[in-house]
Amino acid sequence: MTVFFSFHDEDLLEAPFDHIRLFESQLFPVCASDEHGEALFNLAQPHFPLLNYSRNSYMGRLINRTLTRHSELSFSTFFVSSMSELLKQVALDGCGIAWLPEYAIQQEIRSGQLVVLNRDELVIPIQAYAYRMNTRMNPVAERFWRELRELEIVLS
Repeated sequence: MTVFFSFHDEDLLEAPFDHIRLFESQLFPVCASDEHGEALFNLAQPHFPLLNYSRNSYMGRLINRTLTRHSELSFSTFFVSSMSELLKQVALDGCGIAWLPEYAIQQEIRSGQLVVLNRDELVIPIQAYAYRMNTRMNPVAERFWRELRELEIVLS
């Protein structure tokens, strides 16, 4: 079976591949809060500590593109990882600002541990897909793909 799951990839959205959108989410700029629930950092401060994804990762490319478009932001990269959960933990430790996926921070936002730094133009949409070659697969794989396709319709 040659079905794989990944974030958005322009090259895989065209022939000879087929794809199913699994979900959409957003990356929000967040940081830890102080004892009063206020953000420890803000995007307007000079040289804010940036907790970023690895440069070659999907989310790293999206964030770096956003930072390039918003040259008014002044940051110093403090920590780099390819893992959202690790970046979240470093943000929770009060070490800087990270762009984290909504699905990974809902509980921390509700509890006030993390604060969303509200700048709508800095919220980054993300999508995840299932991909496959658009050739015939074995019957089990084809059934799996059909069920994924039906799930996509239900989720839409």
